[in-house]
Amino acid sequence: MTDEQAPDSYYRWYYSLAECFPEDDVWLTEISNDGGNFWTHVEIIGPNGPEVRGGWFQATFRIGDFLNPTTAMRVRFTAADEGVGAIIEGGVDGFKVSRVRDDTPFIPGDTSQNGVIDLLDIAPVRESDCVGNIPG
Repeated sequence: MTDEQAPDSYYRWYYSLAECFPEDDVWLTEISNDGGNFWTHVEIIGPNGPEVRGGWFQATFRIGDFLNPTTAMRVRFTAADEGVGAIIEGGVDGFKVSRVRDDTPFIPGDTSQNGVIDLLDIAPVRESDCVGNIPG
């Protein structure tokens, strides 16, 4: 399994009561793989439907279905009152990012991600002395 195949999920609460212009208000989930310069829609809820009147709903997606995963990934959620006289509520809970890399288990402290705790994991610590001086 690769990073692109790992599912990500979250629970969302979205409530929209827009009697005059209901088409103006939606829930939007977006992701970015360049630190937030460009955003891609992952999910749009509303303006109508069963998930716009409150309640917790789980959403699941795979980053690789939308973008190439990078270390600069970002996610944003928008529940905005774009119209006239609406009541909007939005919340996110249980956000989970899954990452599976070549079926190698995650090892806490393995900063080099080579599958073992070794000198490569402490090398960055050795680059400065106790008072913060970096050898030149």
